[in-house]
Amino acid sequence: MIASTGGDALADDARALLDQGTLTGTWLRRRGTVATPVPVVDPEGRPESWFVPVVVGEAIAGYFRVTAGDWSWHAFMRHEGSLTGCPPASLWLDPEGIRERARGLAAPDEAVGTPLLSYDGAPDRLAWAVPLHGPDGATRVVLAAGRAVWPATPGPVTSTGE
Repeated sequence: MIASTGGDALADDARALLDQGTLTGTWLRRRGTVATPVPVVDPEGRPESWFVPVVVGEAIAGYFRVTAGDWSWHAFMRHEGSLTGCPPASLWLDPEGIRERARGLAAPDEAVGTPLLSYDGAPDRLAWAVPLHGPDGATRVVLAAGRAVWPATPGPVTSTGE
């Protein structure tokens, strides 16, 4: 479980780490921008960690993962100085786009709720959990990571409906 550290403080710490370049490299230090930190919740909806994305232009180059005060770097970049293979940042950071992708798995009578960043089974498999609310009050969850969308394994993920 992670404390409810504020996103602004995490963004400041991520900028300092990015400026050092020891985790991310010098190319990214010069070109990367820290985007808004996103809380990650476990399947029961409890705070688990933070996802602190680093973008270059329209691409997400990687992210810091902050768990109980421990920082780790996870790169989408495969080679310093190249964004080849990095996903568009919108695939990970645009809630409306994530909802639209989830809508593709919704039944016509299901309402698409608010995405929460969570994971699929293990914490290192980040995915957006998007609740689909049926007219009978039942809720099921689909997961979205990048362009992929799939039904979640049954189990609780707490989310707000819309």
